[in-house]
Amino acid sequence: MEQNGRMMFKDFVRVGFHPSMHACVCDGAAADTFPVHYAVTRRFLTPSDLAHPCSRFPGRYIFSNTSLVVSTAYNLRIEGTGVRLVFYYSYGVSIVHSVNCTLIGFVLDSDPPNYAQGIVHSSVGSEFLASFSPDFIPPDTTQDPFHTPGGLVGAKVAFWDADTRRMLPLGNQFMANSTRVGAAGGVSDSRNIKEGDSSWRIGLHSAVRGAIVAGKTPVTIFPRGGFTWTLNNCSAIVTENVTIHSGGNMGFHESAGAGGNAYRGVKIVRRPGSSGLLALNADGFHSDSVGIGPTLEDSEISFTGDDFLNIHNRMLVICRALGDNALAIVDVGNTLHALRPGDSLSFYQLQPGCKQGCAVSNERLGAGMVSNSAVATDPTTLAACRKTYTRMQEPPYSASLVIHSLPDLVYRVVFTSSLPPAVTARPYNLVQYVVCLCARVCVLRAQRPSLRSSLQRCCNQ
Repeated sequence: MEQNGRMMFKDFVRVGFHPSMHACVCDGAAADTFPVHYAVTRRFLTPSDLAHPCSRFPGRYIFSNTSLVVSTAYNLRIEGTGVRLVFYYSYGVSIVHSVNCTLIGFVLDSDPPNYAQGIVHSSVGSEFLASFSPDFIPPDTTQDPFHTPGGLVGAKVAFWDADTRRMLPLGNQFMANSTRVGAAGGVSDSRNIKEGDSSWRIGLHSAVRGAIVAGKTPVTIFPRGGFTWTLNNCSAIVTENVTIHSGGNMGFHESAGAGGNAYRGVKIVRRPGSSGLLALNADGFHSDSVGIGPTLEDSEISFTGDDFLNIHNRMLVICRALGDNALAIVDVGNTLHALRPGDSLSFYQLQPGCKQGCAVSNERLGAGMVSNSAVATDPTTLAACRKTYTRMQEPPYSASLVIHSLPDLVYRVVFTSSLPPAVTARPYNLVQYVVCLCARVCVLRAQRPSLRSSLQRCCNQ
């Protein structure tokens, strides 16, 4: 539901540290960040410790070119109400290889914001001239982040309604180059030019779209890179009342792991009182390849540079069986490089394509535990796998694909025991990769027998 330029989620149902020990500053001055570091490293908590969560450590902490990382944590609770974490473009909070943790109340921001913002003064063809505010990063394509801006074909360009401060619906436009004209030089219309502004001539990959009002139409140019708040290979993580005012890439992002993570009362919004038009450079909420989908409730996502909400998996395709306990798998999603012995792969029957609106349920065929894996090099196997894209769209498979090709990257995966016959009986069935997080943490924390036992029970569910 879109309301006043904001995407609101109310009661959204389930769909599907070590810290970096670099110096940071507090409120602009050198500060001892021991409170932050101590709170997130004090120890792994047992269930009886949950009544004594990490205490609050309010303040403004400028991490700049450093991320805050929580790694291999279990039963950890961090109370961050009153804590403002300031990161530069592409840095943020990362929770990895962790289970059953709760993080509450943090505010994430950037200073300056992770994009360029200005006023357009003229446009011709694929170029426009604009004055840009020094309160934001300059749109200089000779320096990062605009030199390597990420994204599909570069940094996005968006024009805005000056009165409503809403993004104009003009589709994607991308910056190709930029040239600094001077300190607001070369601009015949001086309206809305402020002291310190600099003028830039911006070239796009296509003709400028939109009814530009000279001297009035705002413009933002935003790259994308790194992360803002990300969960990687995690399960049962609760993110509660966390607010993002600025980020260089996706806002709340999760990838891999058993999943079942919850996001309650989270927000991606403009900082109150800020002149900035964007709250985030890319997707607001993005879930990728988790075992159990996320719960997102009582949350607000607004003024993002890309999707509000995106929940999906990565496609992995069996191109042929290599015996009763081995498969050749086409790595469409470029995810199998992380495959390790002990990880579990689940298998689903490929269903034929259907017209829009019909229900499709992919039957689960079983699962297997990985013994070892490697990039396939056998010429016969590779030749067979190169036919996958064409063959799986033909009868009797008749799959409907929205991609234009499959990569040549193929893995030979060997399992610890024979696979169910339905998995190896025919090619082009689908694979789901869910990392067995619990077992991996057990290995890392093997000196804790009680923890190892608890985590192993989680894996066996």
